[in-house]
Amino acid sequence: MSRQQCCWAVKSSSESMHSLKGGIVMLKAIYILLAVLALLAFSVPASATPAAQTGCSWFSDKTLERPGNEYTDGPMTSSVHYIPPHFRNGGDRDFSSNGPIVHYSIDPFMSSAGIGVQLSMRAKETKSDWTTVNGASGDLWFLRLLPSWQLRRVGRFEVIDGRSFIIPGSVFAIPQDREWGPPTEVEYIDDNHDVEVTQYQGTFANLASFRHIDWKHEVVGDTKGDEAGTETGIRVYTWINAYELCPG
Repeated sequence: MSRQQCCWAVKSSSESMHSLKGGIVMLKAIYILLAVLALLAFSVPASATPAAQTGCSWFSDKTLERPGNEYTDGPMTSSVHYIPPHFRNGGDRDFSSNGPIVHYSIDPFMSSAGIGVQLSMRAKETKSDWTTVNGASGDLWFLRLLPSWQLRRVGRFEVIDGRSFIIPGSVFAIPQDREWGPPTEVEYIDDNHDVEVTQYQGTFANLASFRHIDWKHEVVGDTKGDEAGTETGIRVYTWINAYELCPG
């Protein structure tokens, strides 16, 4: 290769790198612009939206998690946990690597009063002495508002360059009365001591049909020691971290 050809190759490679860097910068700028437009859609001046005129405001989960805040009946939480009771059928509290057969269900609900889930779980040893846990949680709240406030919309925000932006496509309206989402119901045989993790992807695409409230849940069946009534259970996490509240 001649010296001229070598210099031309180096120059072309350098130009390609500059083009690649320029493209990355351009994509980042477009993403930030879209995020800014989304933010403006949800935080325009009070005179511009009926929501703002009625005193509605967006709040982050960090604000609503603070003990003693003026909006919630107890601090909100990003996860709820349920441990079903040990069923006293003669079995001890150790599944002893015999299963167990695990059956659980997650029933999400939401209304202007808040969002939450009901959980149920049954786990039974596959051999004598048939150690068993069985129970249902009742209402477990991620967010439960005081009567003076109502939940209008929820969504998710993220922080870009130190500023918070509502993610486009993540926002949906909350019904006035309680509405149930599609339940999750699973049965399996636990064959290890690991925490079983289920995480949903592409959650936002499902919002129009209600939408999973939970984006991840963890299930504990068997462990290395005694677990029935103390460790066997289920924990559900929510992806929602932005809440529009209105005076009730």
